[in-house]
Amino acid sequence: MTVNYVRLQGIVEAWDRTGVGDLPDEVALALDADPEFRVWFDTRLKPWTAVVEAVPPDLEQRFLRVRPQRSAGKPWRWAAVGAVAATALFAASGVVYVAVEEASHFHVSYADDFGPRVEGEYFTDFATVDRRALEESGLMAGLEEPFRDFVMTYNAAASGRAELVSDPTLWDRPFYEHVVASTLEQVQYKRFFRRLEDVKDTYAEVVDDLHAADLPEVFAGIPFRESAYLPDLQSNACAVGWWQLMPEVANRYGLKVKGCHLKDAEGTWEPASGDVVPPAGLFKNAVYISGGGQCRISRCDVDDRSNLGLSTAASITALKEVWADPVLRDSGALVQIALLSHNAGYDDARYGVAKKSNLLPAFKKFARSVPPSEVSNFYGATITCTNPDDMPKPELGEGGIDLTNNGPRGDEYCGSMLHAETQHYAYPIVARHMLAVCYYGQNHADMPAFAGWAKYTDSGHYCTQFNLPTPSDLR
Repeated sequence: MTVNYVRLQGIVEAWDRTGVGDLPDEVALALDADPEFRVWFDTRLKPWTAVVEAVPPDLEQRFLRVRPQRSAGKPWRWAAVGAVAATALFAASGVVYVAVEEASHFHVSYADDFGPRVEGEYFTDFATVDRRALEESGLMAGLEEPFRDFVMTYNAAASGRAELVSDPTLWDRPFYEHVVASTLEQVQYKRFFRRLEDVKDTYAEVVDDLHAADLPEVFAGIPFRESAYLPDLQSNACAVGWWQLMPEVANRYGLKVKGCHLKDAEGTWEPASGDVVPPAGLFKNAVYISGGGQCRISRCDVDDRSNLGLSTAASITALKEVWADPVLRDSGALVQIALLSHNAGYDDARYGVAKKSNLLPAFKKFARSVPPSEVSNFYGATITCTNPDDMPKPELGEGGIDLTNNGPRGDEYCGSMLHAETQHYAYPIVARHMLAVCYYGQNHADMPAFAGWAKYTDSGHYCTQFNLPTPSDLR
């Protein structure tokens, strides 16, 4: 049985919050089939020891005194289980008091000590926002510091809107909520932290290059999203390397992609000197992609996309084009727009290929539809698909006529200006970088690229909310 962690953990969280009814059958089956899921479940729902003690004189005897076994100061929450009906809850001197009626058993716990529990994945492609769960986690307030430092400080400086730093109510809330939800999801996975450990030297090199280019450090999360920092990874679209650059995009920025051997074909292919934009209708019209939607390139005799220094320099050049755009600088959303541009492109109309999903035309269209005070909400407003593969099918009328004009594959935009994949591209990058700062700041602050991150692991800063592993924990 293949366990969908994201789906099942969401079911468990919802069941735990309500505390009503038996464990859902789907979860019970997964517990029997998957030991890792069982470990996560047992850790997540392990009740804390509760002792009925003498209560303060001003409290009635029906109050139970529960001394949690976790460190004081952690955010806490409660879940009534079985016959318990909780009528009051508050904290005093590190002790939680719960008023119960007709109590037979109960479950009181602090919120999760956020940290890796299951092997999981290098990264997750998307997160589902459950506002109640986010508020209960305590991270909606707890992650304001890194979001401000790694995103909003740069947005404010570029737009000249200093209030974007100091007033979180002005932030793009859906974007921020997705970042927090993605952080909650990603922090569970040991494989993510193990990969951070494995790529610390290359992550540091990219951070140093971004510092030299005067660009935000959060952009170092792009290669992790694209390739998990694997140099030779090739996608179905024939994007290759650390930054997953297409052959034509690499060619645009001076990288050599030469002598590419196509499967089941003689001879080689390479982009011509004027090929600087992937062809429209890529999976239909690119010679290097098969009719089945697979990359036909088996290898290239020369491919600079697998060279970290060269591919990073090319990607920085592309990001600086976005960074210099006066319209986008004024948006108050420059960081997230630059991140999105690595997926959907900046403005291919410069090369004679107009694409509505490029970030400059998409943003301009959005800006025309809202008051100037709301243009900084561009990204969050365009997250309308529930996941990167969400493509609502066409509504067919009499005779099979497509009433919605969604096409046979469905609406790949879900009514947004950005493709479903692009909608869920940037916020996980921000979330992972926040965690990378914590992991490297704790374990590798001796490396110059990470020295400035050690402060975030000090008392009072955001990294202390997480149970961060050490390198030895990950062996």
